[in-house]
Amino acid sequence: MKFIKSKEFGRIRNFDFILVSFPTKHNLTNLLLATVIDEIKPKLIGRMLFKDLPITIIANKEFLAPSIDLYYKKIKNKKYLFVIGNYKPKNIEFYKKMYGVLKKGKEIIFLNEFTRKKGDLFYLRKEHRKSKFDLESIKRKFKEINNAVIRGVPSFIFEKAKKDKLNITLLFFNTNSEYLDDGFDAIDDLLGNSNINFEKIEELIKIKEEEKKINKVNYIG
Repeated sequence: MKFIKSKEFGRIRNFDFILVSFPTKHNLTNLLLATVIDEIKPKLIGRMLFKDLPITIIANKEFLAPSIDLYYKKIKNKKYLFVIGNYKPKNIEFYKKMYGVLKKGKEIIFLNEFTRKKGDLFYLRKEHRKSKFDLESIKRKFKEINNAVIRGVPSFIFEKAKKDKLNITLLFFNTNSEYLDDGFDAIDDLLGNSNINFEKIEELIKIKEEEKKINKVNYIG
């Protein structure tokens, strides 16, 4: 793995918010974060490249190495870092380096998904220091839970966060189209009401649901 960092990344001592998303079964959270990045145009300040892996990502007919990208933008005097990966590493060494990034955040927010025909949006929070983070918008749209299984993120990340007094919030988005709007609103609230347009994601999810009903979903790989 090669970690490419801009000079600006090194100059920023901390971030008010770090939002993190890795690929999931339906890739909903990556679609959410990619839409945010496309709309608000943050600056790419870091990239973790995995050229030594026998994996190739094809995007817009381009052949790319797997990567984790770090984008930065200041919104209403708050510093945001967006961490999005087209690959979810399994190597523990990666997560050690990843924690070096996360510990710069005052509030770390992991975006997750779950599939349930009938359900809600859920959140889980561990607060290790006093925070000015307004949770009201999340509480209005998400139900708090105390138990969950997080796949793909080793437990030492959360153990170190507790030791370093970092606040962790896990947001679980329902992939059912019935619950999308509340999830979209919550993300927009987190970004200071930036009026992000999530219509394309909603259309895509609904198309996938229709395809599933008529059993015409094809998988490659």
